[in-house]
Amino acid sequence: MFYYVRSFGSNYSRNGYQYVLLRCRFRDQKEEKNSLDDTWYAEDKETMLRVISMTDTEKIGLMGHSLGGAAAVSVGKERSDIDAVIDMDGSMFGEMTNVKDGKFEYYTGAYPVPMLALFTENNYNEIESDAYGGIYHVNKFVIGNAKDGRIVSFKNARHMDFTDLPLFSPFLGSMLGHGDVDSEKMMTTVNGIVLDWFNYYLKGEGVLDIKAQY
Repeated sequence: MFYYVRSFGSNYSRNGYQYVLLRCRFRDQKEEKNSLDDTWYAEDKETMLRVISMTDTEKIGLMGHSLGGAAAVSVGKERSDIDAVIDMDGSMFGEMTNVKDGKFEYYTGAYPVPMLALFTENNYNEIESDAYGGIYHVNKFVIGNAKDGRIVSFKNARHMDFTDLPLFSPFLGSMLGHGDVDSEKMMTTVNGIVLDWFNYYLKGEGVLDIKAQY
């Protein structure tokens, strides 16, 4: 997993936020299905409980990158205690409801909380495309039905540019998806947008002066 939050965690803390970074763990399929017990994730659980004890649980924001962004969108729809969501370049596969005559169908109901979607320029263009049976149209439907749904695209960026991987390992970043952008400048820009969104919707502070493209 590649991290965005870790690079700017101290900045979030200075702005009054407690943040939880969830790590995805992949288990060998040969392992017993019932082998997942408290001891396996006890360390993460205890850490999370400590953070929650310091957190205003009346003001919760979710954000994620790629599948983490898709998960944040789905959780934001299902739970009533989420106040704002940010999806970083994640296709909202959890909001697909059916496939009919080779075309995807999507959740078309109201999305209950403000949602900000940050996309690479290429993935933004796919939202309007019929490629792959219109698989990316789901983003357009869900964002369009959000309480305040906004899309921001980043010119010449690629998928891993929403993480700090290109900063720490330009070689791996290029292999996995680094575009023709200044990585440090992009991270600073993304960080500012994230803070503006959460400050506005979680703390009731500031204004939302967010451009459609950077």
